[in-house]
Amino acid sequence: MSKISTADVTNEIEGRLEGLKSSVKELLDHGLADKAGAVKDSAMSGVEYIGSQIKKHPVAALAIAFGIGYIAMRMIRR
Repeated sequence: MSKISTADVTNEIEGRLEGLKSSVKELLDHGLADKAGAVKDSAMSGVEYIGSQIKKHPVAALAIAFGIGYIAMRMIRR
């Protein structure tokens, strides 16, 4: 029977921890990239929808933009 030193045990634990860290980092990177892609797709869909509504109703879009600007100006001046 061979004797196991504390240095061997320490090295084994450190190696396994490094492997675990890299596995967790890889999972997080892939998961976050997928979620970021989904958010980007959703935002692009919203922008396309708003653009189509502005093209369909330009006068209403202009009135809404003017109203929002007026309200923002009134809030900032206070």
